[in-house]
Amino acid sequence: MLVKAIENHREEILNYCLEEEVFNIFIIGDIENFGFSSEIQDIWYEKEDDKIMGIALRYHTTLIVYSKDLNMDFSLITSITDNMNIENISGKSTVMDKLYPYLKYNYSRKDTKFCQHRDINALKEVEEDIKIAKEENAMEIANIYGKIPEFKSLYSSDVNIRYKQIYNRISTGEGKHVFIKDSLGIVSHGNTTAENSNSAMIGGVFTREDKKRMGYGSQIVSYLTKDLLNRKKNVCLFYENKIEGQFFAKLGFETIGSWTVLRREKDE
Repeated sequence: MLVKAIENHREEILNYCLEEEVFNIFIIGDIENFGFSSEIQDIWYEKEDDKIMGIALRYHTTLIVYSKDLNMDFSLITSITDNMNIENISGKSTVMDKLYPYLKYNYSRKDTKFCQHRDINALKEVEEDIKIAKEENAMEIANIYGKIPEFKSLYSSDVNIRYKQIYNRISTGEGKHVFIKDSLGIVSHGNTTAENSNSAMIGGVFTREDKKRMGYGSQIVSYLTKDLLNRKKNVCLFYENKIEGQFFAKLGFETIGSWTVLRREKDE
């Protein structure tokens, strides 16, 4: 049975997640940032013989699922997806391998690589005028996200939900959005997210089509990575294909595992 977690469960759940800290960056960060009584998130756990078997965390319309020993009853997750508006479900690929058979008729699957930064000397010197986004920039960023095919499995299809997520990230300090801009608008962008006391994720990296292969993306990633390393945090990110993997490898990132995203299929 899945049990709704409350503040009293914080230490036990975090200790369970800290056994694979980097892979639980989202769960740890969301608990540290939003706790157990926020309207934008819920946390559930399954327990047997006084031992946690698995965790599920809803953040807006996204669900993160984790089971260290892959021994939770994954069929229980359908009680969440059947009753809540869950657009995306993600987690370690080994976890999603167990969960996907219960959801394959309603969700499509996308596998990515999970990597961690290892070599500070590989980062670029930041030469561009990089701006830190404020709340008033949130809608412009949310609109651009909706135009990028690679982002469709990662972010809500509803621009208002994307806006709310970005606005909340900026206003609460959960993460930092940065960009390079010219007279036509945003040239390149990236952000940190799921920041917790020890780790953070870089995401939302894009460069406008007419400005690609000019080094802007490297500047953005280097800027964010250096900022996080200066704050003594592990830096992680996802990539989808060989070209992206080579790009991030040149900046000192090393692949350490796989991450899977399930996206709800729209009814015709």
